[in-house]
Amino acid sequence: NREQFLFGENGRPSHVAGAPPDAFSETGQLWGNPLYDWPSMAEDDYDWWKRRVARSLELTDWVRLDHFRGFSAYWTIPADAQTAIDGTWTEGPGRDFFESMESHFGTLPFIAEDLGSIDEGVWSLKSAIEVPGMVVLPFAFEDGSDSEHLPAHHTKASVVYTGTHDTDTVLG
Repeated sequence: NREQFLFGENGRPSHVAGAPPDAFSETGQLWGNPLYDWPSMAEDDYDWWKRRVARSLELTDWVRLDHFRGFSAYWTIPADAQTAIDGTWTEGPGRDFFESMESHFGTLPFIAEDLGSIDEGVWSLKSAIEVPGMVVLPFAFEDGSDSEHLPAHHTKASVVYTGTHDTDTVLG
């Protein structure tokens, strides 16, 4: 649904999504996809999302929310930018979204992809809505004995993955 995304007066996105500069990229990541129009989605109580999640739940028991941090805040970049450097953090839908989902589904059938550059706002949101996050087993051996990904540090609030789309396989 085109109306679920933010477009400028010329019918093209005025801002696009991406990720801020970090240790992996000095210029950030310019993904270029349009941004959700969260205020518009809130007006119809996130109907598009409810239909999308309901369809997913016909196929699976849980839905992993990739880039979960975007529900707290997401990186907004001017559409004409050449890199993601000039982006800014924009407040996401937060608890309002998840309260609407919980009232519709009865429970929150989500796993939060809480990997990457996560701040206190993301941790607070994840804690408030009580959904599990992710730990990735191969990451356990990158950071030494303090790694939250080590099996000894796993909690009931985590789902263990053997890899992600950004990692090699366990066999590799």
